[in-house]
Amino acid sequence: MKVTLIAGAKYKKEFYQMGDEVEVESIHIPELIKAKVISPDTEVPEEPVETDINKMNLAQLKDHAEQNSIDLAGATKKEDVLAAILKAGEGNGTEPQGSTADQA
Repeated sequence: MKVTLIAGAKYKKEFYQMGDEVEVESIHIPELIKAKVISPDTEVPEEPVETDINKMNLAQLKDHAEQNSIDLAGATKKEDVLAAILKAGEGNGTEPQGSTADQA
């Protein structure tokens, strides 16, 4: 996302001056606003929600399991949590259990 700096700053090992337009990663927008480097009026894009369970990190997998009432049976490692989710019937790894089949 391209932003205009309201103060000089260093971003990704490069120095920029006030008024420069800089391409930044959307995940950095909130911290740049907090540091008063970009305008507080800058729109903060929503963080994309990962839907492929094979690409989720451990915290996302646990949240996914909780939201879909999947018993993790004490699993604490990413591989074990992923296995529990797959065992619960999420074969393709992209759709929550029962999301389309139960509606038919």
